[in-house]
Amino acid sequence: MEVETLRGRNRKAAARYRAKNKEKMTKITINLHSLKETHNCLKQEVSNLQNEVIRLKEAFLSESDLCTPGTCQHYQDFINLYLPRIYDTGSLSVEDHAENNGIHSCSDHIPNP
Repeated sequence: MEVETLRGRNRKAAARYRAKNKEKMTKITINLHSLKETHNCLKQEVSNLQNEVIRLKEAFLSESDLCTPGTCQHYQDFINLYLPRIYDTGSLSVEDHAENNGIHSCSDHIPNP
């Protein structure tokens, strides 16, 4: 009788362990998929921002009266040095910048802890 009771308790404990383990794996899988979506969204935002930087450089160089053949390289160097920093350390976060420019925000893909 004791052996059967012990076996029954062990079976129940094993079933509880498997259920908890399955629940943990499900949460991990959901978080992994969410992180992949966030990663893909951020890659797209970076690509959009890089394209915007290129467009701003081209607009500045082509429309600026300051850019003559003698000074063009100077302004190109200035833009290459300072313009990327606007996005790296500026007052606007990438998401704020994205929202201000109508770019899709990734905040709904970021998993809650």
